[in-house]
Amino acid sequence: MKTNASFVVIGDVVASRAAADRVLLHQVLSETLAAANERFGSDLRITVGDEYQGHCQTLGQALGLVWWLRIQLRPRFDVRHGIGVGEVHALAVPADPSAPSDPSARSEEPGQPVDLTEDGPGWWAAREALEQVAAEQRRARSRHRRDRLAVAAGPGSSGGPGSCGGGAWSAVAMAVNSALVGRDELTAHLSARDLAIVRGLVAGESQRAIAERLSISGSAVSQRIRNQGIGTLLEMTAQLTRIGSERFGSERFGSERIGSEQDTADQEGMTP
Repeated sequence: MKTNASFVVIGDVVASRAAADRVLLHQVLSETLAAANERFGSDLRITVGDEYQGHCQTLGQALGLVWWLRIQLRPRFDVRHGIGVGEVHALAVPADPSAPSDPSARSEEPGQPVDLTEDGPGWWAAREALEQVAAEQRRARSRHRRDRLAVAAGPGSSGGPGSCGGGAWSAVAMAVNSALVGRDELTAHLSARDLAIVRGLVAGESQRAIAERLSISGSAVSQRIRNQGIGTLLEMTAQLTRIGSERFGSERFGSERIGSEQDTADQEGMTP
C-alpha cells in the first residue's frame, strides 16, 4: 500500500437540491472543473452528485484553486471546500498498468483525473474541514464561510479520522484559516458586476478592456476595485498561493494589474 503526503480538496455545491435545473448545474460544474484542471494542473473530478475531489501539488495551489472555482461559478452557483494536508494511501491501483499508482506522480500529467481508490489522513482531514464549513454556515456570524483547511496528525503519521495536529502545519492551518475567514466574507458580498471585474482581472484583462466589455467607465471599474475590496481579495489570494511554491504567484490572480492602471483611471476623471 503506497503512502504519500498530499494536499487534497473535497468540494460540493451549496444548496444544490434547490437548483431549478440540476442537469444544467452538473454541466456547468463539470465544465468549470475541467477548466480548473487545465489551469492549475489539478485532477478534480465529480465523485457523486454534486461532490468533487482531487489533488493539488502545493497548499498554495489548493488555496488559489478553490477561490478560482467560486468566482467562476458565482452568482449562479456557490461552492464550499475542505482542504486536507496529510498522507494519502492508494488502496487500489488503476486497471491500466501504465497509469501511475502513486498520487504524487500526477504532476507528470497535470489536469488529467486519475481513476484511483484512495484513503488516509489527508482525505479524512479534508472531509472534516468540509463538514466544519457546512456547520459554520448554519451560524449567523459565520454563514459566509466556504473554505477551510485541516491538517491530519502530520505527514508521516498514521493519524485518524478527526485528528488535526502536526506541529508547524497546525500553525500554518490557523493562519490560513484566519485569512480564509476574511476572503470568504469579501467574496460573499461581490455583486454580479463585481465578479465580472474579478474574473477579467484574474484572466489577465486590463481595467480598460474590462470597462469596455461591461460598457462602463474606467473610473467605475477603478472605484469598484477599491470600494468592494477586490484589490484586497486579489492580493490576499496571490499571497496565499505562494505557500509552498512560487509557481502560483500573484501573476495568476491579477493583483499586478491594479495600481498604475487604477491611478490612470482616477486621473482621467471619468464618471461612473
